[in-house]
Amino acid sequence: MKKLAVFALCTLMILSLAACGSKSEAKELDLDAFAKQVIDAVEYDDDMVQLNEQIASEYYGLSFDGLEQWVAYGSGTAATTNELMLMRLKDDAAVSAAKEAVQKRIDDQTSNYEGYRPDELFRLENAVIEVRGSYLLFSISPDNDTVTKLFEDALK
Repeated sequence: MKKLAVFALCTLMILSLAACGSKSEAKELDLDAFAKQVIDAVEYDDDMVQLNEQIASEYYGLSFDGLEQWVAYGSGTAATTNELMLMRLKDDAAVSAAKEAVQKRIDDQTSNYEGYRPDELFRLENAVIEVRGSYLLFSISPDNDTVTKLFEDALK
């Protein structure tokens, strides 16, 4: 009986240690709170307004499979190319589709601003597309370094 108790105790300890050493869950990111943090931290030279689903769908083609959640902000006046888009994606295929969608947005905006405000093209050329785990960040801003750092820190 004593051997059985020792065996059970050892088994329980091993299972406990295995649970402690298992892969931790990926960190959850509150997209709305993060977007507001970015907008507060970066000195945008235009008002940033949250995009509704209709406008975001036109900009990014949000109909692809695997998009679980998103939040998007853009220039309130369209005088600048400032944009902030965050997506939580289901899998690698969704990440690829999201990258294509934001690259298409960059291409479309480049065409739109070439004749309208060519001085804004430098932002499009320096747009950030970052993927961390299941999250994609797309940023066109006057301070993409800050946006990228905040994104990295939020998912540590």
